[in-house]
Amino acid sequence: MFGGGPMKVTFGYRCATEEYPATVLLRRAIRAEQVGFEFICVSDHFHPWFHVNGNACHSWILSSSIGSLTKKVRIGTGITAPIYRYHPAIIAQAFATLGQLFPKRIFLGLGTGEAMNEVPLGFEWPTFKVRYEMFKESLDIIKLLWSKVFVDYDGKYFKLRKANLYVKVEDKVPIYIAASGKTVARLAGKEGDGFMTVGTKLDDYRMSELKYLLEMVRQGAKEAERNYEDMPKMIEFVFSYNEIYEKALSSILKWRVGAVPGILNKNIYDPRELDKLGESVDIKNFEKSVFIATNIEECVKATEGFIKLGFNEIQFHSSSPDEDKFLEEFSKKGLPYLKDTYSY
Repeated sequence: MFGGGPMKVTFGYRCATEEYPATVLLRRAIRAEQVGFEFICVSDHFHPWFHVNGNACHSWILSSSIGSLTKKVRIGTGITAPIYRYHPAIIAQAFATLGQLFPKRIFLGLGTGEAMNEVPLGFEWPTFKVRYEMFKESLDIIKLLWSKVFVDYDGKYFKLRKANLYVKVEDKVPIYIAASGKTVARLAGKEGDGFMTVGTKLDDYRMSELKYLLEMVRQGAKEAERNYEDMPKMIEFVFSYNEIYEKALSSILKWRVGAVPGILNKNIYDPRELDKLGESVDIKNFEKSVFIATNIEECVKATEGFIKLGFNEIQFHSSSPDEDKFLEEFSKKGLPYLKDTYSY
């Protein structure tokens, strides 16, 4: 609840480019719109989080294809890193183009990045401090190129010389800033059009962590004299669903590496090494931290937990053994209730 009244919540589907080929994700995105999802979030990687059965298509090309073959779902990245692999001016050009092709349907998710997407292209992996500084410059550049002409910019990391975008967008492309820590979360409140983070099982520790992040967003918005209440706050809800618990657990084990402390800051970029690191995570401990559902009602209840915390955009990242089955069953038993209850 925000501002004393009910908040409108929207529900989206994640196309995890690490898990499936582009052809499969395109088909599922089309189906997700057909069954009632309101937005599609596409992960953006050069290398995936795991080698075995890993994939990594180009997120922007897939996003454009989804836009062409759907009618109204919003489409965006979760997340694009504007540091080495993508120059911020190229991001500005690409998403202005997408915004022109699919008016009012595109959003841009930005974050400080991961080594596996930058180091394979010959770049050194910088500290968080450096990545944060680069991120802030990139954010400035993207906004300048979308709003000004023939831009000069003389930053510590990026420079522009009379740079001008010849693709213009009448409707603003919202920028969601993704964060897992207080510094970037506060920046999201100050300068983002939306906030994005990730969650799975809502135990006491994770609930406290998410509350803290939202409070940092609120503080940033207050410092910039912006309205926190109206700000989109998206959670990537990671889970696995199957009536047989063991099957659901087995399907999500590929994400064990995500449970490694400080993984986002580690200079590890070979997915084969990420697999080995993931294998070092105790399965029982991982099982305690990740959300496993054996019925759709459990997915609904968990979703309501995120809504009660204050998230108003729920992105379903299902890592289920039968993803098509999840889509069909959730569209019948879960999504209609959630939309009727929270989409005012």
